[in-house]
Amino acid sequence: MAATDTSDRSGRWIPWYFVLVFLVVFAVNGFFIYISLHTFTGTTIENPYQRGLAYNSELDRVAAQKALGWKGEVTFQGEGGKAGILRFSLQDAKGQPITGAKVQAKLVRPMQDGYDNVVTLDSTKAGYEAKLQMSLPGVWDAYITADYAGNEYRQKERLVLQ
Repeated sequence: MAATDTSDRSGRWIPWYFVLVFLVVFAVNGFFIYISLHTFTGTTIENPYQRGLAYNSELDRVAAQKALGWKGEVTFQGEGGKAGILRFSLQDAKGQPITGAKVQAKLVRPMQDGYDNVVTLDSTKAGYEAKLQMSLPGVWDAYITADYAGNEYRQKERLVLQ
């Protein structure tokens, strides 16, 4: 019987296995590069450079708001589904209600673009309020801005419409 030498045939494929492994690595890395370049813009806010430059003025605005001593309170009464009443009350440093301010709320959907809107809150005996009829139920951020006697007050509140 003649002995057959199989070590010669099986060993010749080993370099090709290395080549195959590297081709798979390059293909997966190429896929990841393609996905990263085509899915995320890298920015989370509009005009980040300009906002960074204006950071000190924002700190000054916050300090001026604290110096006023005003206190705002936001309440939301859901009426089921996509409706509800947004109420806002504002008091000065002495605890007296501030009436006659121009109050607006920018309603922003934190996880979904395209549904933001601005509502004006009407003056009432207890403060300010607006009836909301939102396009979608769920989580919304209300950015309240009150202008009174040349002063501005801002407050953010998270609303949940169920």
